[in-house]
Order: sequence, then structure tokens, then C-alpha cells
Amino acid sequence: MFTLTFEIDEARAHDRDRAHALVDAIFDAGAKVAPTNASTEGQVAGREKLSGASLRVLLQQLADGEIGRPLNDGERAMLLAIAQHAPEPFDYGENRALLGTGAQFGNVSSGLARRFRSRGYELPYTEGTTGYVMSSEDAAVVQEVLAPVVG
Repeated sequence: MFTLTFEIDEARAHDRDRAHALVDAIFDAGAKVAPTNASTEGQVAGREKLSGASLRVLLQQLADGEIGRPLNDGERAMLLAIAQHAPEPFDYGENRALLGTGAQFGNVSSGLARRFRSRGYELPYTEGTTGYVMSSEDAAVVQEVLAPVVG
């Protein structure tokens, strides 16, 4: 087992992009990642599917910034849009229109995926043939935790 850390000069955006690309390549190669925070119902040996209470706890931790930076506006918008379309797919083109094309879209979608995979969890959505798909049960949890409170 080893630990990989990056020192990124925020003034040089390409450093962050290169670091993200390296991490994505490691995950794509099938790396097993131990969770950095096991407060969501114990240790995880590999990528575990979260649902119900476990998903609620992790999303709340991500939203509040308890475990890393808080979800950014793009990540929150993407998860909410997928949840609002559930159980139907959220079209890939609509997602790009929501987030912006190019680097903006890539940073949001890969950053969101990293938040789950780096902790040893499966994404709460899957990639279908026409768009991202989420179960109705997971969608209810996402909306409960991430939807803005209207007063």
C-alpha cells in the first residue's frame, strides 16, 4: 500500500488538470482504494454500493465539507439533475448544457466521480446508453440532502 499526494500550484490550472488525469488513470487501471474516512458504516474493502442511510451520511459529509472540500455548485447541480430525472436517464447533452462544455464539464463530472471512488464507493448513478441513470430510492436521498431549502 502507498499514499499518493500532490502539491498543486493553484495559479497553474494545468497542474490540477494533470493531477486529475493521473488519478483518473489510476482508477481506470482498477486500483483498489481504501476509504480515507470510514464514518459511513465501517471500513470498505473495495467499491461498495451505497444506498439509504449510508448514502445520506456520505452526501451530507460531502455537502458540508466534513470530508474534503464541500461539493461545488456544478457537482451539486449535476447530482440534483440526475436525481430529478430518475428513474429516467438524464441525457448526456442536457448535462453538458447544464454544466458547460469542455473543461468545465470534464472537471465537474470527473471530480464528482473521484469523490465517491476515492473513498471506495460506487457512484450513486450509472452511465446508460443515453444518459446518467439513478434509482428512485437514491434520487430521493440526493434530493433530500442537496435540494435547496425554500423558505
